[in-house]
Amino acid sequence: METKTASKQQPRLRAIRGGKYPSTEKYIETAWQFALAALWYDRKLSAREVAQSKKLLEEYILSKSTPENGAQCFIECVALAAEYVRRRPGRYAANPVEWLNRNFAFGIKAAEDWLRDVYFQRRTVPTYKCAITHLSGGILKYLHDPGLYTYNLYSRKLTGQGHYMLHQLFNNAVIAINFLNE
Repeated sequence: METKTASKQQPRLRAIRGGKYPSTEKYIETAWQFALAALWYDRKLSAREVAQSKKLLEEYILSKSTPENGAQCFIECVALAAEYVRRRPGRYAANPVEWLNRNFAFGIKAAEDWLRDVYFQRRTVPTYKCAITHLSGGILKYLHDPGLYTYNLYSRKLTGQGHYMLHQLFNNAVIAINFLNE
């Protein structure tokens, strides 16, 4: 009797949610598209520059405890840098290869210092620049669970606090994620 039921059962296939990219590559590509839209939207980059930038980004993301943590930290750093650049005319972000170099004083290194200052400030004011955390959380949540509910939830959080620039960056990231999952 047991052999009949065992022979009738076929192996089950497990569906893996998430699309066609391995998770680390997905984080890297999403973070790259976000940074490109936030800091270098007006620049034409060569294929060599893009490849070098993605390699530096991969090193940065993999240097953190998990790829998700690395992507979240990177998104928050880029959001801080984008706010800084857009706050006053004449400011700009350096070339991506330079900006992503950890030894370049005015790139990701400076943005990490700003982020560290934000975390320090949050000890006394818990809501200080919480919109950048909502932004990074929303992008990563949408990456894992793309849908209208997730989009509306984080969209309302950002617009409800009056952070329309960050909301636009969130929209750009959602478009990039949808494009990558096609």
